[in-house]
Amino acid sequence: MNYFFILVAALLAYIISTLSGGGGSLLLVPVVSFLLGAKVTAPVINLGNLLGAPVRLYLFWKDIELEGNQILCSRCCGGRGGRRTAVQ
Repeated sequence: MNYFFILVAALLAYIISTLSGGGGSLLLVPVVSFLLGAKVTAPVINLGNLLGAPVRLYLFWKDIELEGNQILCSRCCGGRGGRRTAVQ
């Protein structure tokens, strides 16, 4: 029965985290620590984050603007090759 409550809480935290841009694991920490104990809270939360990040990447892949990131990378890394020179 504990796993069902954790599943429901994780789904709610995931939805809130996706809509708000983060913070879902902070909502899940009290639930996991109450139901499973303090020793397993950090591994469970980290595993959830590890599995959740690729899912968000897959869901929002079409909304990622890669062209703007290349401009930012060329400013901080010194161009496409990633070399920084003393004179830019």
